[in-house]
This record gives sequence, C-alpha cells and structure tokens, in this order.
Amino acid sequence: MTFLYFSSCLLITFSPFYIIYKSSKLNEIKSNHLIFYGFLGCIFTQLVKMLIMATFLPSFNTISIGLYYEIIKIIGNFIDLFSMSLVLKLGESTGSKDIRILGISIGWSLSHALMSQLVPLFMGTLSISFNFSYYLDSIESNFIAIQQLLAMKLVYLYNMLSSQIKEKNQQQQQQQQQQQQQQQQQYEILSPNLVKILLIIYLTMNSILEFIQYNLSISHIHFVVIQFLYTLTFFYYSKYKFLLLK
Repeated sequence: MTFLYFSSCLLITFSPFYIIYKSSKLNEIKSNHLIFYGFLGCIFTQLVKMLIMATFLPSFNTISIGLYYEIIKIIGNFIDLFSMSLVLKLGESTGSKDIRILGISIGWSLSHALMSQLVPLFMGTLSISFNFSYYLDSIESNFIAIQQLLAMKLVYLYNMLSSQIKEKNQQQQQQQQQQQQQQQQQYEILSPNLVKILLIIYLTMNSILEFIQYNLSISHIHFVVIQFLYTLTFFYYSKYKFLLLK
C-alpha cells in the first residue's frame, strides 16, 4: 500500500505538467529548450536563495515568524521574479510570446516541484505510517505551479510595459496607439498599476499565508483551501488564458 500512496502522490504532483505539455502547442514545435531554460533557471535561483538564507538566517533550529525572517523571504521571492525576467529574455528568439511563457513556466514549476516535493514524498509515503497530509502537499504543489505560471506572465507584461514607456518619446502618438490596440487585442494587457499590484501580492502573499497558518493554528486542509482561493483569485485578476490548447 505504501507504494500505491507514493505513486498516487507522484501522479497528483507531476501529471499536470505532462497533460499541459501534451495538450498545448509545446508538443508540436521544438520547445524543449524553453522548458530546459526554465528548469535550470529555477535550480540556479534556488541555489542563490539558499546561500542568502544560510548567510542571513544561520539558525533553523526553531521556527519563528518574525519581521526579519519575512523580509528575507520577500527578498527571495523578488529574486525569483528577477530570474524569471532573465530566463524570459533567453528565449526571446523562440516562437510566440505565449509559447515562451508557457514553456519556461512548465520547466520552472517542474524543477521547483522536484526539489520541494520529491524527497519528502519518497521519505514520507514509503514509511509504515502514512499521513494524508502528503496528498494535501501534492495538491498544494499544483496551486504553487499555477501561481508561478501567472507570475511569469506578469513579469513578461511588466517588462513589455516598461519598454513601451521608454519608447514613448521616440515614436509618434498614432503609431503608439495602433501598437497598443493590437497588443491589447492579442494578449489582453492588464493596466500597469494592476500588474504592479499583482506582483506585490505575489511577493508578499506567502508570508501572509504563513502568518495566518501559524498564528491562527488552522489545519492543513484549511490552509490548502486558502491556497486554492488565493490561486483562483490570482488567476482571475491576471486574466491568463491557455490560448495554446488544441
């Protein structure tokens, strides 16, 4: 039965990546290098974050939710967004923008899931006493993958909006209006302020959720429900659409 638990948790955690890959145009074009970029980008980013954590948070013997600890975590999330921006620039020459965002996001989220979920699942689900919380962890990892996909899109939109502002003084007003209308119709660009607000929410929400979990002493399943509601709200306001589905 322990192997069955382990297999089912693996399916819950990793099968969505395969389903999205097979059901999208990523499967039809040569986009494996985009997934590879995202995969390696996430690994390198996590190594940098580990060095920062080891430098500024040397003691992990006790779990405490303090202001200093949360600031370090927010800085870590900012490093994630910065790395996403760099990885997106690496794949600029490949395919459409939607393909780049989706391909790099799959690689990034897959790498994150492997590093954060595989070892705990292997050590926990194969033990004699199985805990249902591993199922909840697997479900929660899917919500985190969606959040990372939406963050990748928001980073792309932020970079695009920033470049438009820089080019504003170099182009005629009519050309700008035509370009903005075409891009809004094709990519459903959010307003610049909303993009910034959503990125700030992504940076701080994990700290807020942990604060709620430890101070209100809510159960694991209730925490997963809160994660689901946050992911659903984040998904709605970012207006992401899986345009690549067959």
